[in-house]
Amino acid sequence: MTKKDKVVLLVAAGLSFNYITKRLRKINTRIDGCSSRIYRANEYVDLYAKIMHKKNREGLGLGETLEGMGVKTIAIYGKGTLGDEVQDDLEHSNVHIECYIDKFAKEGTHNGLPVFSFSTLSEMEPVDLILVTPIHAFHSVMRDLYAEGRDERVISLKELIK
Repeated sequence: MTKKDKVVLLVAAGLSFNYITKRLRKINTRIDGCSSRIYRANEYVDLYAKIMHKKNREGLGLGETLEGMGVKTIAIYGKGTLGDEVQDDLEHSNVHIECYIDKFAKEGTHNGLPVFSFSTLSEMEPVDLILVTPIHAFHSVMRDLYAEGRDERVISLKELIK
């Protein structure tokens, strides 16, 4: 094998190594992203299980917990599955749900309640508490709500059912 052949072979091997390394990095990034989504999904399942446990075993629904805090009116931030569960749980309590808030929502209603986006948040009547159901976004949601001029107490559903 000539010196030129060896150089060509080394360059080809180097290019192949770089290509394989880049592909492996992309695969690892995708795996990390999937792991993160699985972790988040598990946290939501655990949270839902805690809600059901308190309701079924301890006889404490979210309504009783909120009433014990002196809360009479709330807004639910997040109109996903957990928001629906909160609404169902509070249906037969003395805590009144005034509305839903959702950053990405279009104006309208959800489960018979008005929905406010950040662009219409100033039209929302004051409530005793805003309950945030997307637990992983809690801090950014709270910051955004305060930035929009809301001064109600903001609490995460995760914190509420501890």
